[in-house]
Amino acid sequence: MNLRVWNRFIQELEKGFHPTKILDLGAGNGSFLERLLKHTELRDFEYVPLDADRELLDNLLHTQDQELLRRRGIRIRPIQARIETFLEQHNQSWDLLISNAFFDLINLDQWGPSLFSLVQPGGLFYSTLLFDGVTTFLPPLDPKTDLLVEEMYHQSMQGRGQSGSRAGRTLLAKLLSSDLTVLEAGPSDWVIYAHQGSYTEGERQFLETILDFHQSVFEENGSDPELQRVFPEWIYQRRAQLIKGELVLLTHQWDLLAKK
Repeated sequence: MNLRVWNRFIQELEKGFHPTKILDLGAGNGSFLERLLKHTELRDFEYVPLDADRELLDNLLHTQDQELLRRRGIRIRPIQARIETFLEQHNQSWDLLISNAFFDLINLDQWGPSLFSLVQPGGLFYSTLLFDGVTTFLPPLDPKTDLLVEEMYHQSMQGRGQSGSRAGRTLLAKLLSSDLTVLEAGPSDWVIYAHQGSYTEGERQFLETILDFHQSVFEENGSDPELQRVFPEWIYQRRAQLIKGELVLLTHQWDLLAKK
């Protein structure tokens, strides 16, 4: 995450911002709540994790320190729904709207204005780890092949009701043209590599998942003759680099904080 954006959020808390109603879009396993509990003194609020996946919401609930929640007066009210269903059924406003790696999964043209309207006057909008157009593997193989594969992967993010591979800059532009004021914005890039020759288990699993995504995208969309020719060797080499602890992944993301 971007520390400059986070510190600007902390400044708002220090100036007296005290959210009592927090909506977490695409809450997943509750990583944003964990961050708030660990690094702020926020208390006495209702936290509403929204996600379409019931299993993730159940896991979020079951992994919480109930005594900590009780001491700090925090109530969790999960909602299982897709974003369009939620917007149809709820018109409540929120003091703090948060999301982590979420807005690239929805159509910002379609749903952005409705989501911005959920922030009540004086409230904050905080989005982290929003993908924006770079998925680079190192060490380089053939530069033309690397670029062709990256373009294939990014193109797969278009046309599925999602904001696509440039969601970060799209969200920033939409915030700047909305009735919210952007307080801070900055990159939250990832660089994943083997420290002293080895990955953590989480890093290895993540890299395997990303390579599997590339394989799936190729199987679904790789009709280009040049891709058909070069991709099998490309993915073989990348998996071999992962096994040897040589594979590096760079991704570009944005963190954005805005106020109504």
